[in-house]
Formats: sequence, C-alpha cells, structure tokens
Amino acid sequence: MASTARQATLLLLLTLQVGVQPLLMGWYAVEARDVRLRVGVVELLKLLLALIPLSLSRGEGGLLNQLKTWKLRAALATTVMPALIYVLQNLLNHAAVVALDGVTFNVLNQTKIIWTALLVYLLLGTRQSPLQIVALTLLCVAAQRETDAIVFTGMYQALLGAVLSALAGSIIQRALQREKRNQYMVTVELSVLGEMTLLTLAFVQDGLMTRDGDSQDGMWDGWSVMTLAALMCQAMGGVLVGFVIRDCGNVEKSFAVVGGMGLTALLETHFNGKPFGHNAFVAMALVAISTALYTLNPPTKKMSADTSELEPFLAPPTVVTVSSNSVHTSSTSRQEMRRPLRQLQPLNEIPSRRELEAIV
Repeated sequence: MASTARQATLLLLLTLQVGVQPLLMGWYAVEARDVRLRVGVVELLKLLLALIPLSLSRGEGGLLNQLKTWKLRAALATTVMPALIYVLQNLLNHAAVVALDGVTFNVLNQTKIIWTALLVYLLLGTRQSPLQIVALTLLCVAAQRETDAIVFTGMYQALLGAVLSALAGSIIQRALQREKRNQYMVTVELSVLGEMTLLTLAFVQDGLMTRDGDSQDGMWDGWSVMTLAALMCQAMGGVLVGFVIRDCGNVEKSFAVVGGMGLTALLETHFNGKPFGHNAFVAMALVAISTALYTLNPPTKKMSADTSELEPFLAPPTVVTVSSNSVHTSSTSRQEMRRPLRQLQPLNEIPSRRELEAIV
C-alpha cells in the first residue's frame, strides 16, 4: 500500500498534467504544423518510457527475458490492429487539440468512456450497472452542450479520436485476457508499430522523407524546446495514469481527471482570456457527476457454479481506461485465486490487489 504522501503527489501530478496539457499543445505545438512528426515524437518518447522499467526489471519481467520469450504470433494477435487505430487516433487528437480550447477538448475526450462501455459490451459481454448507464447518458448530454461553441472540424476530430481510443482499448483488453503478456512489452510493440506506420504514411503521401525541396530544417520549422516539453507532458500522461491506478485506485484517478478539467477551465480564463461561460459550467458539472456515478457504481458480478471455472477468462467488471494510447486493464487477485490449480501462474505474475497498468 502506497503512503498517503505518495498517493497525494501522484494525484496532484495527474491533475496538473490533465489541466495543463491542452494549453501547452495550443501554445507551443500549433506552430509545428506537421502532425505526423508530432505524433512520431510522442511515440518515440513513449517507447523510451516503456524501455526504462523493462531494462530495470530482473527475472521474467526483464527486457532480456522478454526478448527471449517474445513470439511474433502473439504480438500480431495483440498489437497490430490497435497500433494502426492508435496512429489514426493520435493524428486526429493532435489536430483537434490545437483547434479547440482546452475545456472543450477535455469534455469531448471524456466521451471515450461511452464508446468503451459500448464496445466492451459488444466484444466481451461486459454489462453496465443501471447507474453507470445513467452516467453515460449524462456524459452524452455534457458533450452536446459544448457543440454550440466549438469549431466543427475540431469537434468531429476529437469525437472520432475518442471512438478510436475506445475501440483500440477494447481490442487490447480482449487480447490481454487471452494472452498473458508483459504490459510494458506490449507498449514497446505498439510504439514500434506506430512509428513504422507513420513512416509508411510519410512515404505514401510524399511526406517527410520524399517531398522534393523539403529540407531537414523545414521539417522542424516551428519547433522549440517548449514544443518538446508539451509532447513530453502528453507522453507522461499514460505513465501517471498507470501509477495512479496502481497506487491510488480507479476512483481517485477519475476524480483527478475531473479536477484537471476544472484546472484547464481556470487556466483558459486566466491566460487565454476565454470566460468560463454557462454552457461550459454545465458541461463540466455533468462530466463530474457522470464520472463519479460511473466509477462508484460498477455492476454487481453474479457467477453461477457452472461458470465459476471460467471466471479467469471472463471480462473483468471494470472497463479498460484508455488515455491517449495508454491502456490500463483491471483485474483482482481474488479472480486468480479462484483459478483451477493447473492454471495457477507463477507468484510474480499474479496481479496485485490494485489494478494492473500498462503504459502503451
């Protein structure tokens, strides 16, 4: 159990990251016009962040052992489709975040909870409790309240990005339930595949590497140290979400995200001169209420005697949380304790009582 000071620090850092990131992107990333290059840099940063814990780990969770036991078939089944989806989602999000104000982008981005709940139900059969359905309805209303005040292009980019985020997260959740894999290794695979996809896209579109007359200096026009800082802030978001879920819990994580949205509103008003109007206030309130209802009221899990043997393979009651292209699956040790003896995992592979995290 993490100390109270550690938990408070993690929650504060996540709140600051959620609150500041949209403004940093709007201030410093808008001049870096090549969206593919921005996404590629973020993927590279995430790759480095995933390699650090792999390199520091020893035993079965270490980098060398993971490379020895790595199987192409398992990687293809787990990460190829989500990697392609995440590339498209990130391209849309990077275009939307510089076109919209921070409050609008955060509210629209939260609609991924709706799509995740729907897709996890369709793919895994995980039902939502009645109060969770009410929460999802409120979230739909919150997004609708914001549509009168935003640019249409940025709106559909953000909404489509939320749908794709939910789709990729649902696919990964199903894959990880079938394949017991190291989440950091999945992160590495997603980042590498993402970079390969972006390079291919650049070639096909006569982009970064093939356009006549484009120099390396032109490719980096509009970039500064603060541009890299803004992108690092985005890449660190998945790391922080993972630590918060592990050490604090999913409920605390949800309220930290809502607090970050409130911080975004205050910063937008103070620094960008955009008043926090009535519509924005209503939308923020609905998002906060819906998030609280959804997180605090999971469905009651009923397990018959006939299906108890299959419990480890059923979808967990908590929907996968996806932040940008960071996926955090949830499972409890009691589920593993009910697993038949022949299916028991080594002790160091059993999930902790806190929720597992994967920085993807």
